[in-house]
Amino acid sequence: MAKIFNILIASVGLSSLAALTMFGVVQAHPAVTSETANDKEVAHMTYEGGISSVAFSPDGQYVVSGSSDGTARVWEAATGQEVARMAQDGGVRSVAFSPDGKYVVSGSGGLDYGTARVWEATTGNEIARMTHDGRVRSVAFSPDGKYVVSGSADGTARVWEAATGNEIARMASAGNNDQINWVNSVAFSPDGKYVASGGADSTARVWEAATGREIAQVIHDSWVYSVAYSPNGQYVVSGSLDGTARVWEAATGNEVARMVHGGAVYSVAFSPDGQYVISGGCDKLGDFDCIEGTARVWETTTGREIARMAHHDYVEPVAFSSDGRYVVSGGCDDSEKISDAIIDCITSTVRVWEAATGREIARMTLEDYVNSVAFSLDGTYVVSGACEEAEYSNGFKCIKGTARVWEVVDMDKQRRIMINIALASLSIAVVLVVFRLVRASWITFNEKKAASTTVDKL
Repeated sequence: MAKIFNILIASVGLSSLAALTMFGVVQAHPAVTSETANDKEVAHMTYEGGISSVAFSPDGQYVVSGSSDGTARVWEAATGQEVARMAQDGGVRSVAFSPDGKYVVSGSGGLDYGTARVWEATTGNEIARMTHDGRVRSVAFSPDGKYVVSGSADGTARVWEAATGNEIARMASAGNNDQINWVNSVAFSPDGKYVASGGADSTARVWEAATGREIAQVIHDSWVYSVAYSPNGQYVVSGSLDGTARVWEAATGNEVARMVHGGAVYSVAFSPDGQYVISGGCDKLGDFDCIEGTARVWETTTGREIARMAHHDYVEPVAFSSDGRYVVSGGCDDSEKISDAIIDCITSTVRVWEAATGREIARMTLEDYVNSVAFSLDGTYVVSGACEEAEYSNGFKCIKGTARVWEVVDMDKQRRIMINIALASLSIAVVLVVFRLVRASWITFNEKKAASTTVDKL
């Protein structure tokens, strides 16, 4: 039978690999770029300051990037052509697209002032503005796009109408005048009814978006740098400078799992199905810098480590692809000591990994610091935001930043693979039909032969 099967496979031109793939013996994977993927840069945008935040539009056609040069810009992902430029007071710390892609929100400011603003994405026309008393460090749209939440160095997170700027709720941390109580990160729940915040007062909290009433609180041992909601809204993950990422119940604050890096955790995110968490941080601190950093994937409800992806230095931004199969991390890989207080990152990389195994898929090399990364919705591209040139004559100042779009999945090759798989599927179907017909004919022939032999004997 195996010989007949092999003959039939050959007769329809189906390779052994394709056959094994169709029968589930070999799994087909997307065509990904090599580890030397610098030649896969698609487009970039240059600024006169570091890039703090980047995001793709929902349809993947545009990128918004915010810089310390005081501008947020929308540009075509495929060409780098600028579409709109939004100038504001102070450096831009955070940017995001509305769910329908028509608007952009930005957060900016200085030491004692800040604004969050909504802009029309394709024109740069300002739609609404919310004023804070300190730099706005984090912004996000509600899932329906009607509201914005902004977190500020003035110690408050505020919910406001995206169309008007009217304040809906104000959530203040319990810090006092002697305590830094910046709100570093904010996020809406999937249903838009709640807001999670993380701050320099070492707390992560959940608030009722419509009233500002506190629902739950988790206390870390140092600044909370990043918070995110699970897709079902049941959990929040918080990452802290105390070296832990913690998953906890959004309704109660009860801890579900604790994941330890050792040094600091700068960024956290849930997988699209909510089963996993990714964290980026420092695992081992030197006298003034991080000397070992990783991005890690963990099981949400147990804290069990699934995969570990190492950079030579700290890892700051991390993100999942929309299908959850891949993660992207940005980290420093080579640094030097400028002074007792300043460590300069010489070389950084943006890397794409398999979430389940930690296997490296693609690597993009940059100079200096990577501050932000994001996948396009289809997982084909990654955008990164970085400082690529700095001066240290009077402390640290980034004088050149770039946002870059990289191709991490070769779509032409992917289409060819999918066509081959479709053809292989059709070939397998033909093979099975022919095989069944041959087998049925063979059985019928043998039955008739046996019957004829019996008659002859009689």
